[in-house]
Amino acid sequence: MAETSGRGRHVAGALNTDIGVVRCFGGDDIREAGMVRGWAAPEDAHSWNDGPEAVLVLAADRPDFPCALVVEGAPLIVPARQRQDATLYVNGLRLGFWRLTEARTTQLEVLVEPSHWLARGDAGVLTLAWHLPDSLRLSSIEAAGDDRELGFCFRTLALFPAPHER
Repeated sequence: MAETSGRGRHVAGALNTDIGVVRCFGGDDIREAGMVRGWAAPEDAHSWNDGPEAVLVLAADRPDFPCALVVEGAPLIVPARQRQDATLYVNGLRLGFWRLTEARTTQLEVLVEPSHWLARGDAGVLTLAWHLPDSLRLSSIEAAGDDRELGFCFRTLALFPAPHER
């Protein structure tokens, strides 16, 4: 899937997208667009955080209505780490917290108000900072030598009009 264009909006260094479009982490869509720090190299259909914080900058046409930011993925749950706490900060505001205890696909959703967006020309910008303090260095539990510090496997990301706006 190519970068979407909106109404001529483009913010350098950001993941440029449109409201209502599901973006896929990994090598076929997002790749490394907007990934500022704390990310492992993209894999085929997902991207892992690498370390206790992963930051992604997202740009879209700034809405004048509340949006649901929905991220689908799965936590790393293994005998050595039986939970993953995830906190999401959006432009410095704490908008979500989850305590994940099952190794299954889950959707993490927060409400983003129009006032949460930062204006950059015609675009609105969201800096998404995922705090994942329970991330685990795989080399500490297996002999494979994987030095990534993983906590959450990110698969998709989308912004939708909040339910009462759809």
